Amino acid sequence: MNNSLISSSIKHVFALAIVLLGVFIWLPYTSVDFMNEDFLVILWQNPQNFGECFQSFIVPYGYYYRPVVHVLYALTYFFFGFSAEIFHWQNIIFHLAGGVMIYYLSLEFMNRYKALFVGLLFITLSSHIPAVAWIAGRTDALLSFFLMFGFYIFYRNYRYPEKATIFKYIMAAFCFLLAILSKELAYAGALLPILLLIETRDKRTIKISFIAIGISIAIIFLTLGFRSFIGSNPFTSTNFSDGFSIVTTIRNFIAYIALQFMSPEKLENLYTTILPSISNMEYRPIIFASLALILLSMVIVLFIKSENKKQASFGLGWYLIMIAPALSVLHRWYVYGASIGTLIFLVALLENKTKGFKTYLSYMIFITLLYYMTFSVKTIQEEARKWQETGVICSNILQNTAEEDIDYPNYKHVRLWASPDKYQRINLLKTAPAMALGYAFGHFNNDMSSPIRCEIINANFQIEYNYINDTVLHLHGDNVFFFPRGKQKSSIHYTNHCDTIGNMRYKIISNGLNKSCDLFIENVHKSNDTLDLIFIGKKFIKI
Repeated sequence: MNNSLISSSIKHVFALAIVLLGVFIWLPYTSVDFMNEDFLVILWQNPQNFGECFQSFIVPYGYYYRPVVHVLYALTYFFFGFSAEIFHWQNIIFHLAGGVMIYYLSLEFMNRYKALFVGLLFITLSSHIPAVAWIAGRTDALLSFFLMFGFYIFYRNYRYPEKATIFKYIMAAFCFLLAILSKELAYAGALLPILLLIETRDKRTIKISFIAIGISIAIIFLTLGFRSFIGSNPFTSTNFSDGFSIVTTIRNFIAYIALQFMSPEKLENLYTTILPSISNMEYRPIIFASLALILLSMVIVLFIKSENKKQASFGLGWYLIMIAPALSVLHRWYVYGASIGTLIFLVALLENKTKGFKTYLSYMIFITLLYYMTFSVKTIQEEARKWQETGVICSNILQNTAEEDIDYPNYKHVRLWASPDKYQRINLLKTAPAMALGYAFGHFNNDMSSPIRCEIINANFQIEYNYINDTVLHLHGDNVFFFPRGKQKSSIHYTNHCDTIGNMRYKIISNGLNKSCDLFIENVHKSNDTLDLIFIGKKFIKI
């Protein structure tokens, strides 16, 4: 057996190792039940025959147009029914396919050991939990896979012109089309061909790069034109509702760097516990900013003195291209595609042929990344238990509610009180209570509102209610925080918070020590066509 054959075999063995390790790490998430927006994205189509599985190509999902994702939902639902395990296995497969793809992409400009390290880091990033655990979150995994696969085909065509074919370029363009039909963030991928100019700037490279960008932009405009024809406008998304702010953009840019490696909850815990000796909260941001600046300075020194500046620049360019469209908002799932570039950037800095201070910095980064990988795997396992608990709670709530004697289909409007928004910071029924309850009762045509929601702190939660008089409702919760629709829990001053919702006036009083919360709502008027349901901890009941 010749050396090239052995080398090729080892290359594929490493890819298999990424898959096997990934299955072991993410396997607990296959037992997570449906929750939150899962009901909405799967059940809104409800295909009755095979042909209806493809209706999302001409029937947009609100201002979203993601037919690749919705066709996968519909086909799975049509052939396998409403089985959470099947959907979760798909999410794991999509994520691991991305891990294998980033490995093969990295092999184009790294040795196989560094490429393996990139692939392993990718599948073990705890920031990728929403894309795997949340069935509705698979959009980021799909768009990232298609972008990497398309760019991989395109790059090899460019790098090996003797093997290049028109068909391969068409395949690369088709992958880009699949990416933008998976999630709108993929539009940014049109600029990825410009990364070729990092390697060389000869006439051939410039020509190929700008032709590829031009074709990608043409595909985008054709897609937008078709979207306009069927009534889907991405610019009506709430992501554009707040406008542009330089301060917000800079803040989000910094936050996204951290969110690639740590969840918002972990960052919050780190912020409040790492410096317990600092009693004055005003100094904590200064100290954290100083630590971040020191770490950033180390990375900059390594980048400037690195022999792999082109590899690192490729990773940095990928990150900037993929994170730029998300800077107007701050959502953890947007780091998924951008983390591809970050990991390539960091691993590219590890190899130094000369000894000295920068070599020690490389070792420090390697040890830090290795330690982070073990920390991240532990986090993934810990979070799996929370996701499993959340799924069980959601399933029990719907089952127990469906067993209540409630004539659900006969009401035009349903009003939910204390609707469970989150459990231990994981979305429970935050965005889709109407579809979830519709699934429980087998009826989906009700108009629904949730004036007051709640966030559950831990499993020992309880909610009680009583009417003080005909128009004043009192809710008491243990290990629960109440908050009104349209407001974040963090914006509520829970010592004594008063405000209005339409014609209703509410007052929230909380005892932070024992995590109890009381809510008083005035001007609660009932009507014959409105069904009032209140969440009491195990189920919704009619009031």
